[in-house]
This record gives sequence, C-alpha cells and structure tokens, in this order.
Amino acid sequence: LVTDLVVSNVDANTSYNCTTSAAPPEFTSTASLTVAGPPSTVTMLNHTVVVCTTNVSWSPSISNQVCGPVSYNVMISPSDGVMIMRIANTSYNFTGLTNGTDYNVSVAGMNMAGVGQSDMIMLRVPTETEATPSTVTNLRNTTRPNMITVTWDAASSPYCGDV
Repeated sequence: LVTDLVVSNVDANTSYNCTTSAAPPEFTSTASLTVAGPPSTVTMLNHTVVVCTTNVSWSPSISNQVCGPVSYNVMISPSDGVMIMRIANTSYNFTGLTNGTDYNVSVAGMNMAGVGQSDMIMLRVPTETEATPSTVTNLRNTTRPNMITVTWDAASSPYCGDV
C-alpha cells in the first residue's frame, strides 16, 4: 500500500494538481498544491551614515508559512573583502567601518525553501573632514540682571545632520 509519494524537480511558487485514486472509483480525490519558494525580495528602506558606522534597515520579506520564518543574509563588501551574517531583525548597525570607504550592502530573505532575491544599496562612510560640522553662525546674547543667555543658529554636518 503506497501512502506517500515524493516528486522532484518541481518549480517553486508553482501550483500543481495531484490526483489519487483507489478502487472503487469513489475513493478518488484531487488536491491543488503550491510548491513553496524562498521569501520575497526585501526593499531597502533607510540608511544612516556617520563616521565609522552606518545603520541599514529594510522591509520584511514575505514567506510561505510552510517554509518557516524568515531570517536575513546581510552582506557588506568594501573593496578589501566581504562580511556576511545571518540575522532575524530588519535592521543592522555596522560599526568599525573605514572612513572614506565605499561599501555595497545587500540583504536577502531566507527560509527553508531557499534565499530570495536581494536588494542592494551603495553607501560611503565619510572621512572625519567630510563629516566636520559647519561653522556656528548668528551668535548672540541677551543680558539680564544676574544672567546672560547665549543663542546661535545650529551647525550641521552633511553626514550627521544637525549637531
């Protein structure tokens, strides 16, 4: 008596109709099955770059529940090598990066069915000179008895925002 059958070389994310039958004919049944595939492509949402560090976040992948939860393969590749890690979150804070270096960051969802398509961004970690804040402007003061108030317009940095 055969109670199970394994079929190989089927295409992921494809539906198949399976029919089983036994004598008498009223014991015939048909089911539509969809072969699970890897998670959907992640979409890079945001990245923040400051001297020696960057934070990258992305939208979560959608996974067929049959294949379990999604984890993420995160790769960062400067010119001198590749760092790969597997994480469960939808963001990662890279530290210890080299100032003045361009990096490619790619993220792909992964489950038991495989690895989905990755999304990639290119970012540049600024040198300390590039990240130096602008000059404070419009310095002014107000005096009152027993008190001096000093105000100014905020400086900013092209990589670090307001200082």
